[in-house]
Parts: sequence; structure tokens; C-alpha cells
Amino acid sequence: MRVRDFALVLLACPLLAPASPTAAQRLPVPILGRTTEVTLESGTRLSGELIEATASGLLIGAPTGFERTELVQVRRVRVRQHDFTSGDALTWVGIGALVSGIGMTLACSQVEDTSCGEVFPAVALSFGLIGGLFSLGITSSGWRDVPVDAETLRAYARFPQGAPTGFGRAP
Repeated sequence: MRVRDFALVLLACPLLAPASPTAAQRLPVPILGRTTEVTLESGTRLSGELIEATASGLLIGAPTGFERTELVQVRRVRVRQHDFTSGDALTWVGIGALVSGIGMTLACSQVEDTSCGEVFPAVALSFGLIGGLFSLGITSSGWRDVPVDAETLRAYARFPQGAPTGFGRAP
């Protein structure tokens, strides 16, 4: 096969192959708004998905239905940044401690005339201690206070440009 023929085959292959999704189609795109806790001036708390944030108010998708509130009544807004909890962190710390302890013990056992009985507990305990201390702040880092400003809050809404007409209203 000549170089020119090989080049033609390479050019024709993508045309013969079935269409594959583009990279943008394969990436998970969050289509929901962030979980939000809104505290009103009256002390009432609203919690749910932030649907829209406009200059006039917020639309929250709560488990009981949609709740609309005026922006001037909002005292505090907290937005959920991630769902990684201390329990999740401790699970991964435990897995890391186990794997690291076993790996270091196996590596130690390859050296002649050594006693490796204390390697596993030392590695696992140090891993667990340091990881455990860091996991204490994980759950609280999942929430972020956001300024009560429509422009700032739009970034966290399902519909940053505003909800479609009739969305979240009673039929």
C-alpha cells in the first residue's frame, strides 16, 4: 500500500464509523440549581433547589412545591457546594490507611533481617490521625454564604436567565 492510499483510508475511516457523541455530550452537565437555604427577615427558613434569582425575588423548588419570596425579605442565603461529608472522608481515609499499611508492610518484608510487625499499625494510625483531623471540616465546607444579590445568586440557579413563563406557578 502506498502512502497516498494509506492517507485516503485514514481520511475515510471517520466517515465510515458510526457517529460518536462529542466530548460536550459525554460530560455530565448539572441541569439543576444548587440546594439553597434561605433565611427570611421573619426568621422563616426556606430550603430547596434555587430555580431562579431575579431583582424582584427568588423561586425555590421545595419538596412541598415551589415557593417564591421577595429579595428584600431575604436576610441570608447559603448554597450547597458539594455533598462530600465527614463520613465519606473517613471512609476514604480508612481505605487509604489500609492500602498504605499493607503496601509499606510488604515493602518492609522485602528487606532482609528486619522486623515489620509495627509497620502496619504505625502507618495506618498516622494516616488515620491526620486524615481524621482533616475530615472534621469537610461537612461544614459544603455550604457557602452567598451575598443577597440577584446577580450573584443567578450563578447558582437552574435558570440563570429566568424561569420560563408559567414555571413554578399553580396550573
